[in-house]
Amino acid sequence: MNDVLLTLHGGDHHKRRVLEFSVLRRDDFSVYETEIFLPALAQVIGPLSASGGMDLIDFGYRVTMNLTADFAGLDRPEKSPEETGQLLKLVKNFSECATLTHVTLDKEAVRAAPCPKACRSGA
Repeated sequence: MNDVLLTLHGGDHHKRRVLEFSVLRRDDFSVYETEIFLPALAQVIGPLSASGGMDLIDFGYRVTMNLTADFAGLDRPEKSPEETGQLLKLVKNFSECATLTHVTLDKEAVRAAPCPKACRSGA
C-alpha cells in the first residue's frame, strides 16, 4: 500500500490529488453521466433483473467493476455477466492476498485459490 492515495500525506498527497483532478475534470462528468454511466447501469440491470429481482450488493459490485475496468482500459470483448463475474473473482482474490496477514479465513485455502504467485508463496 506504499504510495497510494490512502496512505499519502502532506505534499505527496496533494501532488497525487492534482494528478487525479487532471483526469477527472468537471466538464467530463456530463459526458460520463450520459454516455458511460447510464449504459453501464443498463448493462448490469438487464441480466440481473431478468428474474424479477436482484441483490443490491452484487449489483453495486458489478457496476463498479465494469466502470473501473473500462476506466482502466481493460479489454472486455463480451461485456457479459460471466466476464464481469470473472473480473470480480480476480479482484476478490487479489484483495484476499493483499490482506492475507489479517484474513480470518484459512490462510492455506486463500493461498490455494487462483491468485498472484506472491500470495501462494506467502509473501
